[in-house]
Amino acid sequence: MALIDRISKLNHPGVLHDFTWPQDLATFGRYNLIYGWNGSGKTTISRLFHAIETRTAPTNYEADVSIYGSVLPGSDFSQATLPVRVFNGDFVAANVTQTPGGDVPPILVLGEDSVENQAQVEKFRASLREVIAERDERRMRRASDERTLDGHCIREARVIKNTLRSTGQNPYNNFDKSRYQSRAEEMLNSGNGNEHRLADDIRTSLQLQIHETAKDRIGEIEYMFPKLSEMSTDVVKLLETTVVTATIQSLEHDEKLSSWVHEGIALHDCYGTTQCLFCEQTLPQDRMDRLKVHFNAAYENLLENINEQIGVLELAARDTASLELPHSSQFYDDLAKGYEDAFEEFSRVRQQASEALSLLVDALREKKGQVFAVTTLNHNLPDLPDDAVDDLNLLVHKHNARCNSFEEQIVAARERIASDLIAGSLGEFECLSEEAWKSKSAAIEASNEVTRLEGEIVQLEQEIVEHRRPAAELNEDLRKYLVMESYSLR
Repeated sequence: MALIDRISKLNHPGVLHDFTWPQDLATFGRYNLIYGWNGSGKTTISRLFHAIETRTAPTNYEADVSIYGSVLPGSDFSQATLPVRVFNGDFVAANVTQTPGGDVPPILVLGEDSVENQAQVEKFRASLREVIAERDERRMRRASDERTLDGHCIREARVIKNTLRSTGQNPYNNFDKSRYQSRAEEMLNSGNGNEHRLADDIRTSLQLQIHETAKDRIGEIEYMFPKLSEMSTDVVKLLETTVVTATIQSLEHDEKLSSWVHEGIALHDCYGTTQCLFCEQTLPQDRMDRLKVHFNAAYENLLENINEQIGVLELAARDTASLELPHSSQFYDDLAKGYEDAFEEFSRVRQQASEALSLLVDALREKKGQVFAVTTLNHNLPDLPDDAVDDLNLLVHKHNARCNSFEEQIVAARERIASDLIAGSLGEFECLSEEAWKSKSAAIEASNEVTRLEGEIVQLEQEIVEHRRPAAELNEDLRKYLVMESYSLR
């Protein structure tokens, strides 16, 4: 006998709106076949059994069933413990789906969870196709941006290499894009790019320096311009000095005659003769006595002092004129222009010094013919600057310092030029790096989304696969029953 023996009452809005089990109708047996036209109530009866299966009270209708002769009202279906399974059209709609496959035999997926999973798989696959297309596009954009950045690094590295390359050991002979990129990133991260930019004159000086060869040291210039103010004071004192004596009028105001007579007396004394060496006449003694009084000791002393001062001035003039200075070609190229400017200034000052010394000598020579009168210096002497020689020696010191650390300074100059070139291209490098980073991040994001969707699909398909073993048994039954393989269940 069946657990459910009859449907005692069924009040449904459809055809079974007031059904009671007829007295002459047999109760349910072990196997029961319910058949009829469409709309005759078959689905309604299956839904009633489904309510018992799900332990839910019927909705929109009333029903009672008899179990072992006892009536179970529909309102108490929640208390039912009968092992009921219903496979009707509602079950098929909720638990069976057909996978798309074009012309291939349809595959039917059974189970409510499997249907939902299969639908989700198809949804993920559609999304996956879109994301893969987006990923591929982003990968192409990433490759393009990275090629653009790579081209920039190659060009800038080539500029630096061609600018700084040289014979011998030089790290810039093999300067490549990776070294450029590394230094540019370091400079960009530190934010000190502007500190590495060079002024045009400094850049030119450094470029000259890196192509130079080692030069010899240059000796320091040991020279001081004459102290014109002190010399002028000594000369003025001599010009203001006069000789007091019993003068001979004809000699007092005739410089040339006085000098000739004074020299003649010295010659006669030298030869020890009393005869005139010019006319061979005997020199009158009284005339000689008067001449010696005229050219007395004071006169001789003054002339001696004047001659001594003239010697000092002429020596200073010779030292100034004969001073040999280094040639600009002896200096490193970046120092040569500065030396030429300092040399030009020095030459101007040296010319002033020579002219001043010549004026002082001329004034003293004139004084020698006018020892009995006060004479004056009728010229204003220039003030010679003290730093003309210092400026030359400053460049000499720089040159010698370069000689002492030639290789080190060449290396330092190359580094400064390279940093300047990198800093000059840093703006473009930053923009291109930013674009490459964005496209790389976007490509990685799309790839991660592809991986996520593929993982979701694999997970869902694994869950669906769990139903394949019972589905295989059903497929065998279908094949035997339908004698065809047009349908398969999963």
